[in-house]
Amino acid sequence: MTQKSYWWNTGVAGDGSATYTEADLSVVAKVLAACLDDEGVAPAYLNQLAGSVPGANTARIATGGALVDGKPYSNDANVDVNIPSAVGGGNTRIDRIVLRASWGATRTVRLTRIAGTDAASPTAPAITQTPGTTYDLMLYQALVNTSGTVTLTDERVFARVGASDGLADAIVTTAKLADNAVTAAKIAAAVAGNGLAGGGGAALSVNVDGVGIEIAADTLQLKDGGVTAAKIANRTRKFFVQGLMGSGWFAQGFTLGPSTTDSIYGAFLVPQDFVSTLVVTPVIVGPTGASANNCVFRNDARAFTDGEAYNVDEYDTGNVTVACPANNTTKHLSTLAQTLTNAAVGEQVQLQLDRVGGNASDTFAGNVYGVGWIVSYTADS
Repeated sequence: MTQKSYWWNTGVAGDGSATYTEADLSVVAKVLAACLDDEGVAPAYLNQLAGSVPGANTARIATGGALVDGKPYSNDANVDVNIPSAVGGGNTRIDRIVLRASWGATRTVRLTRIAGTDAASPTAPAITQTPGTTYDLMLYQALVNTSGTVTLTDERVFARVGASDGLADAIVTTAKLADNAVTAAKIAAAVAGNGLAGGGGAALSVNVDGVGIEIAADTLQLKDGGVTAAKIANRTRKFFVQGLMGSGWFAQGFTLGPSTTDSIYGAFLVPQDFVSTLVVTPVIVGPTGASANNCVFRNDARAFTDGEAYNVDEYDTGNVTVACPANNTTKHLSTLAQTLTNAAVGEQVQLQLDRVGGNASDTFAGNVYGVGWIVSYTADS
């Protein structure tokens, strides 16, 4: 039978010259069952008019079916389309292979080559889509050089499954589905396994058991099975430890005097979401009035767990000279920040900040105030 089209007036010309048979009706039913709209290649019928290049100057169109402006078409054998070589040095040409529905005296749907123009940079020829006269359904572009080498570009559009079935543009193409059929399993695999990403200004729409889900373009960027811990980046978290037990409490904090070693103390547990980079930074407040003098501080941290010696992991800056803050300003002593490299979840941490007022480098004769520590760490998100 090879190529044949249907539903022309019978007894006139072309594929309607004879009455249609029971076999014809079966073929039409199969093509229509594979399509849910009035135009496009039948996505689940025979070999879907797949194109190939068996040799020079030849494009081969495999078996399949289509609807061309409402006219069912079937082809149950390969059809070779001749693609003449391009002419002229350095030239190539782009032809188009279409399914053409022709009314008038022809009354057929047939594979047709629309010739392009030989050029150094050719363009594809136009198609005609005039219902009732000539109507082309694009299948392939065929690029040919002067040696007859043919390269096919797939232009097939498969008969639509309808917007209610959840495809954003309601078109099923080979680029979207490996074997050109929509199934629930493929939708689930696309969502759960292959990743979804918005783009191009369109939204992703999916209908699952009657429930419509729409995700705006450029917002969903998950792949490989959904949300996992590995996909969510760890983040820095901070908390404050109040200093205690200084020589006297004022609104600014505990006083750290100039003549002896005064200290504040603090303690906390390493948080359960701790991953790495636990840093403790002392915070002090300067005295009322300006000061161009220096103070000497020492920051000590010790991390241990139940049953360990309290100084098993000790981090001690030693004496560090810093410029005293002035005018009741807060200062984070970043030069005394300690990174507790061996800290672990659940460990106890004891903190001690000393002002070593008796040190010769401590030249400020007044009080400064110890507030506490800012603790930062990388948390498992």
